[in-house]
Amino acid sequence: MKRFISFSTFIVMAIMSLQSTYAYDFCVTMQYESLGSYNLFFNKVEGTWYGLPLCEVTFSDCSYQGDETLYNNSNNDYKGLIVVPSTVEYEGQTYRVIKIGDHAFQNCQELTVIHLDELYIIGKEAFKDCSLLEVCKPSNYSVYEIHASAFENCKSLERFSFIPAFDTMPLIEEKAFAGCTGLKYFSLYLVGDILLSCPENVFSINENNVIDCSLGVPCNMIEEYKSMTPWCWFTQITPIEEYPTGGGSGLSQIEETARNNKMNIIYTLNGVERRKNGTLAKGVYIYGNKKILINNE
Repeated sequence: MKRFISFSTFIVMAIMSLQSTYAYDFCVTMQYESLGSYNLFFNKVEGTWYGLPLCEVTFSDCSYQGDETLYNNSNNDYKGLIVVPSTVEYEGQTYRVIKIGDHAFQNCQELTVIHLDELYIIGKEAFKDCSLLEVCKPSNYSVYEIHASAFENCKSLERFSFIPAFDTMPLIEEKAFAGCTGLKYFSLYLVGDILLSCPENVFSINENNVIDCSLGVPCNMIEEYKSMTPWCWFTQITPIEEYPTGGGSGLSQIEETARNNKMNIIYTLNGVERRKNGTLAKGVYIYGNKKILINNE
């Protein structure tokens, strides 16, 4: 009997080790002439989008410490700017990327900018403890769900624009931005007279019982947000008069890199770099934070 128990324990440990090694369904290498290359790891998820199967970005590996699972515990592959495209190709199949999965970039200490192209969901603890993450730039009208502790302890994050699509129900869960002590401006771009309700612990409160950050909301909703927690705890609430031309914070890092290098660079939907002044096949491409259509007849 003791041998049987010991053997069973060995089998369980072997399975856990196998799960740790193969924590994803497929891997795609993203290549950018000016930004270098890196691998993104994906899990397939159920459902389709205009006929395309769906996938989510996941972590490359994880380790176990007692009952605790440590995601990306030693992962330093992601440095500087990372672009997550809206579609990726693997073995001849195009997948629609709809989510940054739970823990996907957790503990990536050298990640500074993340550019999300039309991605809908940021999972639980997706960027937790990314202490150098300065900018998370979702495309316009894209991210509508931010799950628990998604950006917890991202101390360098200064600005974030929440711009859900017109026909979605926006969601921000508990502790999504807790520990973001560097946050200076948070904006809510919500269509109509939507008053977004969320847990009181979404943001960190300082010793003066306020959220040391400015909040931007539609001008006709300022008084409503002043009367509702946690929004009323912001140091000031200011009106947003117009919707931005690009999501996230300021100038796209891709545009800025191209401008600084005096290059006119665009990208395919799966992140492959192309030159705008070169010969391009008919199709849709990404230029900065915009999509352009090349229709060569």
